[in-house]
Amino acid sequence: MADTPDGNVDDRIWITSRTRMISERKALRRQNYSYLLLTYYSLFVVVISAFSEYYRNYYKLFDSINISASVVVLAASLVVAGFRFEAAAMVFRDCY
Repeated sequence: MADTPDGNVDDRIWITSRTRMISERKALRRQNYSYLLLTYYSLFVVVISAFSEYYRNYYKLFDSINISASVVVLAASLVVAGFRFEAAAMVFRDCY
């Protein structure tokens, strides 16, 4: 390709594609991290709910805390789904 005043076009194309590859990897990493975190918190809430009789003796407001934790996990899962990390990664992949 011809040289431009800003530099070689091939170099700029390579840098752009490399940047998109890195961005795709970051988006997929964020998606996996958020899935693992949501899974961890969901399992935590389920385990706490399973042993609610034990904790209810020590914490008077345990039922309220348990319901609040469930709502937080639900809201967090909706927010993470709204980020659409996988879709962003696919857009980056299509562009390189």
